[in-house]
Amino acid sequence: MKRVKYEIGYDLFSLIPASVTLLVFGGTTVILKIKNNGMFIFTGLLSLAVIAIIAAVLYAHFFKKILIDDEGFYYKNGIGKAKYYKFSDIKEAWESSGMAGNGANQYYLNFKTADGIVKKFVFTTANSDGVDFLVSKVMDDKQNEEQ
Repeated sequence: MKRVKYEIGYDLFSLIPASVTLLVFGGTTVILKIKNNGMFIFTGLLSLAVIAIIAAVLYAHFFKKILIDDEGFYYKNGIGKAKYYKFSDIKEAWESSGMAGNGANQYYLNFKTADGIVKKFVFTTANSDGVDFLVSKVMDDKQNEEQ
């Protein structure tokens, strides 16, 4: 892969509120345990839930991303689940949106591979330049093939 022009993925911004929450619940758990208050079990469980959220954010940041260069992109969707696609190997690419489970608007980069499989990748508006670049490169390749 050549030099990466764009990286589409998850940022670490969501770790800020989760880290503050972990400090509050973790600190409360320690204080309650020192005072022999049985509620430390409840706050300890909440701390574990926040740790799970932090782990999920870190996993998404490091193992779910798209790296785009001039000739194609590297689609990484988990540990050991990565593949490089040339723009010419993609039949179609488009953006879509919908509602997430929490009611927030969610944006998706969709692309159809040569074997007809449609893949969907969540992105934020901060990544829209990279998504626009990828979609335009795929569609430009398709127009050049038709001519």
